Amino acid sequence: LSRLWLSYNSLRTINASTFQGLGALAELALTHNSITEIEPGAFQGLDRLTDLTLRNNSISEVGALSNLRKLEGFDAGANSLRVLRTGVLRDAKRLRVVLLDDNALRTVEPNAFSETGSLDWVWIPGNELNCSQFVAAMPITSRAFTCLDSVYCRIDQSIDTPSEIDDGACDADLDNEGCAWDGGDC
Repeated sequence: LSRLWLSYNSLRTINASTFQGLGALAELALTHNSITEIEPGAFQGLDRLTDLTLRNNSISEVGALSNLRKLEGFDAGANSLRVLRTGVLRDAKRLRVVLLDDNALRTVEPNAFSETGSLDWVWIPGNELNCSQFVAAMPITSRAFTCLDSVYCRIDQSIDTPSEIDDGACDADLDNEGCAWDGGDC
């Protein structure tokens, strides 16, 4: 089993043993449930997991993801996240895309993401946190990444995938100079 979608199942808690024996999973979608708690070790043993989607739940804190070494995509948008703790994704060295839109994020602790050499794109509109604050908490590597913190950013429509986005352009009408960060050109 390489893909498991458990969306719309009214799940409330992800126990430490929920995914035991499913080490071949590459994609796991837990969207549109009522998840409020993810027990420590809930994703332990999912060594091949590349995409984790927790969108549209009621999760207030994520702290059980540090062992996902092959994770490339992490979507925890539309939850109740307030803080990303130090080391939450410390082992996710292949992480490319992070979607944290529509939460209540106020804080990203230093080194929540460490060794982010492959990070391409961060999407955080709908939070109390902006990209400048997000970037300040990141260990800056030799690669720049794009961070969008406003739905009012324009992106070149000829680009098909987030990993190809080089520049976000600020909408001058909204006077939002911090709407995109990809090395400081906006």
